[in-house]
Amino acid sequence: MNPSHRNTSRTPDRDIELSRSALHWAERMTGGLHDDESLMALNAWLNADPAHQDAYARAVMALRASGEISQDPRILAMRESALAARCSRNDWVHRAMAGCAAIITVSIAVLMVAVLGGPNDEFQDNVAQNETTRETQSIRTSVGEQKVIELVDNTVITLNTDSLIYVRYSDQERRIIMGRGQAHFDIAHDAARPFRVRAGNQVITALGTAFDVRLEDESVSVLLVEGLVEVEHYHHPTPNAAERSASEPPVTLMAGEQITVRNRSSERTVSVVEIDRATSWRSGRIIFEDEAIPDAVREVNRYLTQPIQIRGDLTQLRVSGVFRTGQSDSFLSALEAEMPVYVTRENDYIFISLSDY
Repeated sequence: MNPSHRNTSRTPDRDIELSRSALHWAERMTGGLHDDESLMALNAWLNADPAHQDAYARAVMALRASGEISQDPRILAMRESALAARCSRNDWVHRAMAGCAAIITVSIAVLMVAVLGGPNDEFQDNVAQNETTRETQSIRTSVGEQKVIELVDNTVITLNTDSLIYVRYSDQERRIIMGRGQAHFDIAHDAARPFRVRAGNQVITALGTAFDVRLEDESVSVLLVEGLVEVEHYHHPTPNAAERSASEPPVTLMAGEQITVRNRSSERTVSVVEIDRATSWRSGRIIFEDEAIPDAVREVNRYLTQPIQIRGDLTQLRVSGVFRTGQSDSFLSALEAEMPVYVTRENDYIFISLSDY
């Protein structure tokens, strides 16, 4: 938002009340309590003050992380408009927002989504200090946990289960180092400070865009949701670095494209994927479409403290469906109902085996 359009008459009490109103609107829309009249009223409320758009954006971001956002196209359009108009806040406003109901913690089985309506104060202060000290801060999630955090520049990072990233902001650039796991980045535009993510042996550079990075033992995957990103091989600064970079030119992705790079061989594969399916984890869902059971189990296990194990060869069996992250029972029940397999529980272990018939 242009600073000249910012409402300067706001107070902490007013922002708390504003955030409550925004949450009320968001919950009303997601709960199906809307008709044409209420949609018109919401639209009028959003257009009455840019601060309304900012508050509503925070509320819908919180509900989106819980998977409770309405799929009504009119609601989605208003949501995206509000998100696009999201503006930066002063430090006291963040604290006011942090104290209101726009901060939501959602527990879905073992899935814990820590949603911050405003940035984490301690984290924000640390990153602000790092503008000069350039110390590296870490953010992590445990198995089955997700976190949504807004940084001081309004960049929003969503961490998936069992993930670790390191944040280092300076006056020249904004840098993230992936330690493990998966993260979605919604980047705030800052032409003076490029945003770079290093994952394994790859570096992703973006300006004002949204993308998803997944770092595994054998590969790095980058999915572009919107905008443009450049993915290139990371080279340590050596005399031959420029020569090696010339032989491995950067790859520019377009929305809906995903690049997968093997960590050892640096073999690169670019494919077109369904964005909604690939990013469904952000709303606590896993979507399978004709997926081999071993691959499906591997994905489900990412969210479980008690992983599922396979006995025998089940590679020929395939599964399709939508499942909640962290809820193994519904996944296992679906397999037993539709596939020639059976599930056994022995002590603290869960096994899927091929039936004899």
